[in-house]
Amino acid sequence: PNAFQEGTEEAELLKVHYRTIEMRKIVIELKPGLQLGGLATATAPLLAAWVSSTRDVIFKWIERASSMDTWEPAGGAEIGHSASLVDVFSSAEGAVKTFADLRMGALPSVREAFLDMVCDVCTVYIEALRKSGEAEQQAAAEKLAAATQSRGAMGRA
Repeated sequence: PNAFQEGTEEAELLKVHYRTIEMRKIVIELKPGLQLGGLATATAPLLAAWVSSTRDVIFKWIERASSMDTWEPAGGAEIGHSASLVDVFSSAEGAVKTFADLRMGALPSVREAFLDMVCDVCTVYIEALRKSGEAEQQAAAEKLAAATQSRGAMGRA
């Protein structure tokens, strides 16, 4: 299951955070002068756990998507992006939207952890691209060497 599916631990963490935000709004309406900064601090461990779980889920998506990718443009040449690129950045976009919609950035530690996660997603995906490129180059070199060796053997016969 992914981090955005109902019933996952991540989804439950987000529900607790969302309910805390809603409760804070109600209290502010009832008591406008009341200081409620502590509620953001109270949900920080939940948000940090969500960021960590989301990182793990997206990294699994990167591994799965890049291992199955043909590195051909998804949907034809007019799109120009591989399927894994679309999958990985769609999942990252979903995490960013969730983060923004639930106003998780109130605490600097949570905001920094989330930004680190987004950076890590890009770095890990670039590494997957590099490894795939190296494997492709190695396979092409081996194929060329085998063809050259085969031609040389035929010429000596």
